[in-house]
Amino acid sequence: DSLEDWMPGHTDNFTCPECRHEDDINGFLFLDACGFSNLGFIFNNWLDASFTQAFLDDFAERLDRPVSFVHVRL
Repeated sequence: DSLEDWMPGHTDNFTCPECRHEDDINGFLFLDACGFSNLGFIFNNWLDASFTQAFLDDFAERLDRPVSFVHVRL
């Protein structure tokens, strides 16, 4: 339920459904890989090709921001 409040921009915080602790969404440890950002890149049909760590490091350097790589298979 808390993500439903966060996604449309009602709040920057997330409330843990287990302990009810509330904090900035980027401060939470999610067991499944997640990335929360104002900017995202989608590479359709590239999952099997994958990305090297060197590519991800270079991408992060060029963006001057950390990069999270989230695998999604629909």
